[in-house]
Amino acid sequence: QVEGAALQAFGQSLFEELRYDGVAPSNATPLTYRVPLAGDLPHCYESFVLEQGGPGPFGAKGIGESGMLGVAAAIANAIEDAVGVRVTQIPFTPERVLAAIEAAR
Repeated sequence: QVEGAALQAFGQSLFEELRYDGVAPSNATPLTYRVPLAGDLPHCYESFVLEQGGPGPFGAKGIGESGMLGVAAAIANAIEDAVGVRVTQIPFTPERVLAAIEAAR
């Protein structure tokens, strides 16, 4: 769950954006809505600290959402480190990064 959540956040940060033409979504089909493909995704490595006594049945705890928390911020920081400008709107498309670079000149 954690790895899937992180990869979903990766897609939201770099690719996914629902666009409207003024009335209806203009990219709401599998052919026009961009999601990451297997080749777009980085390798993921995770480690966990095992702990007993969660609130759920048999001591279970919810963990899946935690994989989404820092992804967009990490990508934004990497972009800023690489090109020296802060992009503040996701998805961080090449067009938005280029616009931020040009605005900073």
